[in-house]
Amino acid sequence: MKDLFITKRRYTPEIDFRANGQLSIKGISLLENSYEVYSEAITWLKELREQPLVEIKLSLKFVYVDTSSMRSLVDMIKMLNEFGDVGFMVSIDWFYEEEDHDHLDTGEALQSIAKVPFNLLTIDIDDYEL
Repeated sequence: MKDLFITKRRYTPEIDFRANGQLSIKGISLLENSYEVYSEAITWLKELREQPLVEIKLSLKFVYVDTSSMRSLVDMIKMLNEFGDVGFMVSIDWFYEEEDHDHLDTGEALQSIAKVPFNLLTIDIDDYEL
């Protein structure tokens, strides 16, 4: 299975999914139709499920994420829940600035959907590596 890398653009995030289970989405996700950007990542995840069990760690570092993108993230989290059900070890890290209560609220909303470990982690804006 090949790795998936989608370069960030002005309003689209960087998506870096590795076949070894290290998955990362970071940047700005301000999209009218998130399906166009996230469909390739969702297809890639479906293919990963057919591979031998790996430990999956999804890192989410958004400066901004809109409602359309949240729908796609919810789909991914539900899919990762299913991975956990069939034996994959899955965890998700949501990074937010300590003072950004809206971003924390967004992470908590996603955490409520997750059946896998979902960590809310503070980060300094200078450490976003965007």
